Amino acid sequence: MWRPLEPGLELAQPRAPGTHRTGDGLVTLVRIDPAKARLALAMAKFEGDKRRTAAEWAREKRWSFAVNAGLYQ
Repeated sequence: MWRPLEPGLELAQPRAPGTHRTGDGLVTLVRIDPAKARLALAMAKFEGDKRRTAAEWAREKRWSFAVNAGLYQ
């Protein structure tokens, strides 16, 4: 179920039970071992206030993945 992305970082995408009116029903899970993977936090407020998607942050910062934790829009 878990597939390694790099040392200390794994990804799984199980299907949620039941029927789904929209989407494919996949749930994306990321497992991080902080002893092996380096974690970073970035905020637009401190990066020129430029709006970016999670994918744009990952490309710009050369991260393996990014999560939008802003909880808005």
